Amino acid sequence: MSTPNRRQSAPGTPSAKPVFKSAFSVKKSGDIILQAGDRSAECFYFRLGLLKELSSFFQTLPPPSSSDFHDGTPLIPLHEASSDGLLLFLLAIKSTTTSELLQYPEHLLEYGVQPVCDAAVIGRTYDTPIIYKLLVECIQQDWPRDYYLEYAIWAIGDVRSRLPVAAGNTIREDAGDITEIDEYITDLCRSYAPRHWLQLQDFHLRQLQAPARFRRILGNDTSMLLPYEYHNHTQVAKCSEADQDQAQRVWNLISEAGTMKEVEDLRENGYGLKCEVCRTEARQRCASAFRWLDGFTGHFTVKAG
Repeated sequence: MSTPNRRQSAPGTPSAKPVFKSAFSVKKSGDIILQAGDRSAECFYFRLGLLKELSSFFQTLPPPSSSDFHDGTPLIPLHEASSDGLLLFLLAIKSTTTSELLQYPEHLLEYGVQPVCDAAVIGRTYDTPIIYKLLVECIQQDWPRDYYLEYAIWAIGDVRSRLPVAAGNTIREDAGDITEIDEYITDLCRSYAPRHWLQLQDFHLRQLQAPARFRRILGNDTSMLLPYEYHNHTQVAKCSEADQDQAQRVWNLISEAGTMKEVEDLRENGYGLKCEVCRTEARQRCASAFRWLDGFTGHFTVKAG
């Protein structure tokens, strides 16, 4: 995957004459001017009343001084906001007044995850908690699923109730490797949600460690290689595999399972055994090890971000 372009987001000196974003360049009654804090320093007319409904920051804004006006309209610089992030943030807020979901602007696609992450940071900085849900719904609709980006949005917002499911999604087969995710995501998570980021890393590390520890647990169990003799002590007819060493076959498959998916597939597929009676015996022998495995890999503890 090619590296996306990055917008220059370093702070800059606003120009004397504000430059307005075309989608927010027409003043309406009740509007204020919001100005991004990056070098572009783009400006946006937006309704203060709607911002107050959704953000405690805007609810508590002090009255503007005479120097804070442009053509009779209060101008509020948002020093922590990039122009692209602020555009997406305001489009998301505006979408709450319609029945339609937020549509991701096509011209921002070339900048990858940066505008989405920046919009989440703006929501955090200016205390607008609804933004995280709006952003996740938007990227789920308009993008190929990016589970790490979804996790980052919830983590930046410290929305702890969403983190366990979001973390679980990052270990899906189609989620990709945690070492290959966009560095912009990792940088922002380290800055704004360091503990949540460390928790995700720990969660993934346990997925890597678990198969080897699972094998060691079963390898120390002397009953694993005992013959499957249940058929010999019941009225159940012998299975077609009775002349084979089922215990050794199961152990060989366990020994070859090097990833969590391979271990889970082994359990789901009945340990490679056709006979249900033999499968039951295999399940019983592996039950305690799988209980340990489920607890070790499946528990995602949410702590303060």
